[in-house]
Amino acid sequence: EPLAVPEDLTGAAKRPVAATLEEIHEDMAAYARTSLPLELLTTRRDPRLLAAVRHEACSMEVARLIGLLAHLVYWAALAPLHAEEERLPESSRQSLLVTIHGLWSALASPHRGSPAGVGFALPVLLLVVKRGIERIFTAQYPNVFSTEEIRGIGMDRQFLGAALVEHINVACRNLLDPDCTSARFSALDTTPEAIRLWHRLNLLLASHGQGPAARMA
Repeated sequence: EPLAVPEDLTGAAKRPVAATLEEIHEDMAAYARTSLPLELLTTRRDPRLLAAVRHEACSMEVARLIGLLAHLVYWAALAPLHAEEERLPESSRQSLLVTIHGLWSALASPHRGSPAGVGFALPVLLLVVKRGIERIFTAQYPNVFSTEEIRGIGMDRQFLGAALVEHINVACRNLLDPDCTSARFSALDTTPEAIRLWHRLNLLLASHGQGPAARMA
């Protein structure tokens, strides 16, 4: 369902997503290298696995996927701000869907045959993608969206931020994870150590001001 943007915010929201692939990749790679807490997302202690997943999370293919999904989310959420002739044509939308499916299939296929792939690598990639989409919107439209709980922020921005997160989650679920198999880190659900990891992860996310789209539901 499209977002109901208050009239005083429509001017800022009318400009479609403008982030370049290079900008998306630079931001995503910096996050993946310095802030992505892989060690807290698994009970596996395999340095090679962690390095491989972090390397893939920094890839240009993931950056491209983030950019395409951001465009799709924009037009799903904010198309009513534009005249009919200005909106994304259906043929272009279908091309986006095909390209997104192909990119995700190529990224996901090597991981589907192993527990580490299904329970760790794919959830990490999905996490990075969600965070990347959210980052594009909050960076380009800082006066429209806020996905953080900040004292004094207007209710309109809080509502729009939450609604944006919902759009991101729905798009990623429908296109990348229809069975919701990558929506959780399985290792963080079943053991005493897992409970401790969840606690440490929540503290770390809070300290970095991570928005809800960057957290697994």
